[in-house]
Amino acid sequence: MTGAASAPTATEADAATVRSEVEAFCDEHWDPDATVEQWWRLLAGAGYAHPMLPPGAGG
Repeated sequence: MTGAASAPTATEADAATVRSEVEAFCDEHWDPDATVEQWWRLLAGAGYAHPMLPPGAGG
């Protein structure tokens, strides 16, 4: 083996795009009266609970 393959890194533009998407999601869906369980279910449904997992598994 010649070494481990490196994972692609995010650029600042990618990070800014993700940050913008998450901020928009939170602005639209944040409910201070929601329970923690409700919030995590909402995050999972949007793919934000575990971004490294495939869709349908919280990713």
